[in-house]
Amino acid sequence: MVGPRRAETCAFLLATCSAWLELAAAAPKNTNVPYFRRRTTRGRDHKLARHRMDLYKRLITYVFAAVLLPILCTFVYSLCTDPAVPEIARRLLEAAHRRFAVRLSTKKGR
Repeated sequence: MVGPRRAETCAFLLATCSAWLELAAAAPKNTNVPYFRRRTTRGRDHKLARHRMDLYKRLITYVFAAVLLPILCTFVYSLCTDPAVPEIARRLLEAAHRRFAVRLSTKKGR
């Protein structure tokens, strides 16, 4: 009887080996043609890859905005409706003014 862990390992190895065999079968057969004479589609493939990458970037941006925008709007709304926010802001500004409005010079004779 084969244990479940060993069966998973065998299935993984079987899938990996079959994928490698498929890749080897799809490899170009004509390798005796010099590199500089092979036809390349690098420019077309590069443009297509850039286009796909732009699509992925746009998708990620939209998903990011769709997730964070409602959270940000709710936070701003709660700040606007909270009655303690003006007092907290006043105290913070006073503390910042006390901290940064001091003389920076160490000379006492001025």
